[in-house]
Amino acid sequence: MKKQSMTASIKRLMCAALAAVTLFVLPTRGATSVPYVDEHGANMGSQSCTVIASGTTTLPTGWYAVTSNTSNSNRIEVTGNVNLILCDGATFTSYLGIEVPTGKSITIWGQSGGTGRLNVIWPNTWSAGIGGSLRAGFGSITIRGGNISAVGHQGAAGIGGGYDGTSGTIDIRGGTITAIATDDGCAGIGGGYYQGCGTITISGGTITAAGGEQSAGIGTTYEGTGGTIIINGGTITATGGKFGAGIGSGYYGTLGSITITGGDITAIGGDGSSGIGCGNSSDGGSVTIGGGSVTATGGTYGAGIGGGVNNNETYGIQTIWITDGTVNAT
Repeated sequence: MKKQSMTASIKRLMCAALAAVTLFVLPTRGATSVPYVDEHGANMGSQSCTVIASGTTTLPTGWYAVTSNTSNSNRIEVTGNVNLILCDGATFTSYLGIEVPTGKSITIWGQSGGTGRLNVIWPNTWSAGIGGSLRAGFGSITIRGGNISAVGHQGAAGIGGGYDGTSGTIDIRGGTITAIATDDGCAGIGGGYYQGCGTITISGGTITAAGGEQSAGIGTTYEGTGGTIIINGGTITATGGKFGAGIGSGYYGTLGSITITGGDITAIGGDGSSGIGCGNSSDGGSVTIGGGSVTATGGTYGAGIGGGVNNNETYGIQTIWITDGTVNAT
């Protein structure tokens, strides 16, 4: 009887311990109400969110939040239409990045302080920090708040396309974004190697983008063809790598269209490349400026706004229209 009593007591203790563990773990993965704001700081109310955990590998359609300092060593795949809130004071460190396949979307929000962070350290081989992967297109990426840092390497953008992967849409409305290439053939924000940059729209936020060799800070990389870049606002500093435009095309690429109607923009081209327009040995396309404050500086032999060069051969841009704004091009 004494042995049975001791066994029953042990079982009760084990059950109590398991219950305590369950109570501790479930709230970190369950739903919690999280407030958030839009790109103008306006209160959007609260959403019931699933809290991002260190072992997360997929994000189906729904609302998610980063509520505490968390790191994740997986490449996370967006499998639906996802909204992610970066809570003030919390940092999510993603070592392998976030995959946003064609037909899927992610929208990133912040809170009133704007201090919630997403850091992408070192994405998978040939994959963008946030966006596509090797020969696989990306879908829709929208940033409306938070503090985001993403790197690109091995022919993939910090935010945008993977190596030889078709491009989708990038819409930046707010937040603080730093997208830096750590390797050749990588745009800071835009397309992957051999591909266009899709449609990039920037209407707000503070953006710092730097391309690697052969690549634009914002735009395309080596032999990238076309794309649409629209800037309506924001504070933007875009620096092309060697042979890449600050904003525009990369080495041996073909420029699409760039339209600027607002914002405070500083664009610096690499060797033989324009500040805004064509990279080295790149031509075609159009630049239209109808507002904003624009400072565009070409690299060696490159135009401030316009075409690129190679071995003293000039590569021209098709159309430049400047109708308004404050423009300084050298």
